[in-house]
Amino acid sequence: MGKIYQGDSLMISKKAAMLPLACVLALGVQIGTSNAADVPVSVDGPTGSSIVGPEDRLQVNLDAGKSVSCTLFPNISPFVLGGVGGSVGFSNFIFSGPESGPMGTLNGALSPQITVGGIDTNNNDNRISFTSMTGGPHFFGLNIMSDSGSESGSESGSESGVDAVPGFPVNSVLVDFNCQETTLYGAFNTNANPFNFLEIENVTTGDVELTVTLINFDDTFESPTGQFSAVLGASSRSDFSVHDLVGPLRFGSVIVSHNGPKGSIRGRVSQYRATDTGGLDLSTSVPLTGN
Repeated sequence: MGKIYQGDSLMISKKAAMLPLACVLALGVQIGTSNAADVPVSVDGPTGSSIVGPEDRLQVNLDAGKSVSCTLFPNISPFVLGGVGGSVGFSNFIFSGPESGPMGTLNGALSPQITVGGIDTNNNDNRISFTSMTGGPHFFGLNIMSDSGSESGSESGSESGVDAVPGFPVNSVLVDFNCQETTLYGAFNTNANPFNFLEIENVTTGDVELTVTLINFDDTFESPTGQFSAVLGASSRSDFSVHDLVGPLRFGSVIVSHNGPKGSIRGRVSQYRATDTGGLDLSTSVPLTGN
């Protein structure tokens, strides 16, 4: 539905958002049609801006096994076309085909919190985090709610004396959005050092669910122990013995996906050698990299 503005042209949409609707139209900002649309979003791309309505979705192309976190919030000094506004956010349904797939996790209230204002009073649904089990396009549903709390999908009429733009849904709003990959990457080597531990810390105030995947140097998957899930409580740490999962004389990659915001978990792979007294000496500790 909405036209997307990115890069330098994003400033045009932000300036336009502070102007009366007649001025916005005079600037030539395209507001699309009444048909529902899938708005494409590039992972780790620049922040985009678009006018969206209740039936629109964000389209994100994802790689299998990767995790992302997407934010959606009203533009600076948002204007509402043909309505009085209300709440702008994600539904927790994600579509990878005709039917809805696994639900994402709404966590805009977790640190770092999403700041909202104006027509939006609930920040938790302004961010959604998700791990894709299959590659390809995924579609993130949106919630555009009126002040009365009911979802608006009307395409005509007016509220509070604001005339609806012909052919454009009531309560359509100008929003900013972005998606960031949150997957973490590392490496193990039980050939160089027999004891390898994956040490992960949750730095948020809520639970974060993660999936760990261990892949050998020859791209073979360590099954069935090479992939597992765990839940890290708020401000907690867990250590996983990689050497018990992959066995001796192995080396390869560690992939950690999760349903938290970007930066919500951090970790490292620490390698140890046995001492003569039966203890362990730290040989090396390498932080996980990524987002």
